[in-house]
Order: sequence, then C-alpha cells, then structure tokens
Amino acid sequence: SVCSGGVTHGQLLQLLLNTPLQFGVGYRFYRGAILGARHGNYGMDCLVVTGTTITFAYSFCELLRGCSLGVPATHVFLEASGMLLLFVTMGKFMEAYSRGSTMAAVSRLLALQPVVANLVREWDAEEEVTEEIVGTLAVQQISTELLQHGDVVRVDAGKPVPTDGVVVMGSSYVDESMITG
Repeated sequence: SVCSGGVTHGQLLQLLLNTPLQFGVGYRFYRGAILGARHGNYGMDCLVVTGTTITFAYSFCELLRGCSLGVPATHVFLEASGMLLLFVTMGKFMEAYSRGSTMAAVSRLLALQPVVANLVREWDAEEEVTEEIVGTLAVQQISTELLQHGDVVRVDAGKPVPTDGVVVMGSSYVDESMITG
C-alpha cells in the first residue's frame, strides 16, 4: 500500500492511467462544453464533462483523504470516467464514419443525375432554327438547373429522367434501381 495504507498500488495505477485520459482525450469535450456554455447551449459535451469531472474529482479527493488519514480509500471510480470518455469518443467516431459514408453515397447518387434536359416549347416560325423542330414544337437542350415548375421535358428511351414530373404523353419503362435499390 501507498500513503500509510490508505491507497493501493492499483488505485495509484488507475490515477496515473486515467489522468491523461481525463484531460487529454477529455480536452475536446471540455472545449466543446465551454464554447457551448458561452452560447447558452448545454449539449452532450456538457453532460460528458460534468459526469466525468465529478467522478474523477470525487475519486481524486477520496485518494487524497485515504493518503492523508491513512484510511483505505474504498470508493474510487477513476475507471468509470475513463470508460465513459472511451465510449463517447468511440460513438462520435462511428457517427462521423457513418456520416461520411452517407455523404459519399449521396454524392454518387447526385453524380448520376443528368445535367441537361430536352425542354419542349412552342416554336415560333420567326425564330432562327437552333434546335430540333417537331411540328409546331421545338425541343431545346438546357441545363437541368434552369427547369421550372410547369416545363414540359422530353425523355428519350434509355435516358435518365432529369427531374420529378408527370407523364403527359407516351409511355416507357424507367430504371428505378437508383431509388429502390
């Protein structure tokens, strides 16, 4: 025993191992809690800091009491603060990993979206012919970003559908695997 029999070697080892965890790994939680508190936002970081700091401080005081009085320190919970920091840090890592995977999947889906659409509109005989003319209708290629509510778009067979809409004429089959998997 250390300190006149009040603190065991195991408890001292716990203190030595958990102090860097509490203030090294816990630094990002302390920083987040302080920044959040300045803005009146007491979120998860504040809860983690409160729980781990109280556990660590109580255990540290119990060790000091045991050392100074020579009575065995019986209620030492240093491993609890270390484990809580470990579990919350692992949870944040898994959350960031899954968020990154989700963003990558969404980016891949957006890359499949066509960038041009065939806009169908009335053709004015006075106009210079710069697009395909079918009867009294003109088909003009435009960016999908320029489409507006109410526009009529021609979708050729086998081509991706550039936007949501309603079929007004004709019929075909659409590959829905991008939506349904």
